[in-house]
Formats: sequence, structure tokens, C-alpha cells
Amino acid sequence: MTCNKNPAFSGNSNILCKPNGDSLRQNTDLLKIFLIRMYCQERLTMKEIALFCGVGLYTIRKWLKKYKIPLRAKSKAQIGKKNPMSGTRKCRENNSNWKGGETMDKDGHVLVRTPDHPHVNKNGYVLRSHLVMEKILDRYLELGEIVHHENDNADDRPENLILFPSQSEHMSYHHLKRMRTSPSPALFFQQGDESE
Repeated sequence: MTCNKNPAFSGNSNILCKPNGDSLRQNTDLLKIFLIRMYCQERLTMKEIALFCGVGLYTIRKWLKKYKIPLRAKSKAQIGKKNPMSGTRKCRENNSNWKGGETMDKDGHVLVRTPDHPHVNKNGYVLRSHLVMEKILDRYLELGEIVHHENDNADDRPENLILFPSQSEHMSYHHLKRMRTSPSPALFFQQGDESE
């Protein structure tokens, strides 16, 4: 049986008014006609019919299956219905949680929303340190250029940033920096020999 072609509803759209749940259970023909009208012709959802009848959602589903009324897919059930959340979502500046287009990545670096920048990530954000360096250079960073934080944290002040032309030079800098700050192995063994 298809929902649209039922001879019981030839033009008479006001065949039933809101029924009492008990009277529907007693009269199975009336229940079947009611379900076909509400679910198939009026295109109400099972939840709306359950509220209308004063019964649970599971009961309506059971009745539809009992009378072999084909269930609609969830998307088809909403065809022609206005989404109650439509137009209520507030984006960016209109949202109370908007923080000026700045967020933080997992490493603690600040990202700034700049959708028209040539080096944005998939969400339209660029590292703030890159924007600061670009302002200093008065140009966009080239691919491969690395912005280094001198104090190894997310401090984006211009005096804390160093630009390296490549990742290899950046790593060489880190290696030299570690060598200068760590004690020499020879010094370590000399101290150990003196204590014995």
C-alpha cells in the first residue's frame, strides 16, 4: 500500500478530528484511516502524531508497522516542514562566544581568522606570528620560510620573532642553541673525577 493513493480519503480532508487514544484502540479501521491521513497525507512526523494522540512515539511506530503503512526516511518526513532552528544560529560576530576571530592551536600558538590570506588553513585561519612577521617584512611569507619564537613560546612580539629561509636552517639554529646551553661532556667527566 502506498500512502498517497488511499480511496478512504477522496477529497475529504476533515474526516477525523483529534481522537482519544482509547477510542482508536477499540476501532482498528478508524485507527488505520487516522494514521494514513496524519502520516501520509498531512505528512506529520511520528512524534507529532504521538503528541496529538497522547501516546508514546514507540506506540505510533508499532501501529504504522501493524497496518503496513510504509515508514518514511527521516529526511522525507521533514519535506515541506520549516526547520525550527532555521535562522537561529548566530555566526561569527553575531555569536556571544565570538572572540574576535582568534583561537589557539594544540601547541598554544594563536590563530587569527583571515579568510582572504593566501596561506590560510582549511578553516580560514593563519598563525598570528606569521601575520606579525609579514607586517614587519611588508610582504607575504614565502613557502618554506619558518617563523621562530626566540623564547620558545607563543609570544608574538616582533622582537621575539626570527625568520628562517628554510626548515633545515631553523633546525641548525636549534642544534647550535642546544650545544651552547648544555654543559660539555668533557666538563661533566672532569667534575665526576674530582669527587672520587
